[in-house]
Amino acid sequence: MTSADWALWVTAAGTWAIGVGGFGAFMYARKTFEAQREQLELARRDSLRMRTPTLRGELGLRQPGGATFVLKIGLISPEPVASVQMTIVNLDDCPVGFTTGQEGVETWPEPESLPPGWRHDTTRHVARRDELLVPGAHTLWVMAYRKAEFERGECSGELSLRAEGTFMSREAWSAQVAVTVTDGARQRLSAASG
Repeated sequence: MTSADWALWVTAAGTWAIGVGGFGAFMYARKTFEAQREQLELARRDSLRMRTPTLRGELGLRQPGGATFVLKIGLISPEPVASVQMTIVNLDDCPVGFTTGQEGVETWPEPESLPPGWRHDTTRHVARRDELLVPGAHTLWVMAYRKAEFERGECSGELSLRAEGTFMSREAWSAQVAVTVTDGARQRLSAASG
């Protein structure tokens, strides 16, 4: 083998080694990038979970002895929210709904957009506010019986709510809402449930 052949083999081997090393470096960089992307996504989800608003609800009577209810939702967590939408979770056995004619409650929705059992109802299962809600503040919605009488055991007499909305940054969030029921409202709801 001549020195020219030997140099050619050394050059070829060196080029091959550089190619293999470059490919290995590329694969390592790709894995590192993917791992960093996963970590960033986990951190983003964790940040959003930690920032998820804490809301507390109270269902009371509009007037003592009356049959109209008021739902008061307060923001307890420290970050303001740009919008909030309340949805009744226990659709089939909830005796009350949001009254139409108030801000954030659709009066004439498409019947197909309503869940079964709510299509011919005068109340709605969703209420929305697109106003800034700051920590310590609250928002109110009027609620009423869905129908005048309920068969025994037809409804639970409770109110389960899910809240969804956006932060000022337009990031979306969702959370369950704990609702306390005042004594007067509980008596009215119990009467409706049988």
